[in-house]
Amino acid sequence: MPGEVKYQSNPVISYKDEGDEGAVLYNPDTDKCVIINSVGSVIWRYLEEPRMLAEIITMLSEEFSGVDREQAQEDFEKFVNNFEEGFIDAIS
Repeated sequence: MPGEVKYQSNPVISYKDEGDEGAVLYNPDTDKCVIINSVGSVIWRYLEEPRMLAEIITMLSEEFSGVDREQAQEDFEKFVNNFEEGFIDAIS
């Protein structure tokens, strides 16, 4: 669908996997660090390529049993809103 927003993790961000604990993200442009949990880590890795919201919701509801599409969308929106500008890009 033309003009639909896609989400992608900023490729400049360093990602350090911490196993079951999640991961640490570092933005060298702003010198900011963010710690994400294991679910956030799954989302981050999935966003290495541009993805439409519908794709992300489908992935989350399939990856995590008991998570319906509505909950998956709410969780993703909270995840994105927790970041400062420059961590996740929204591409039109």
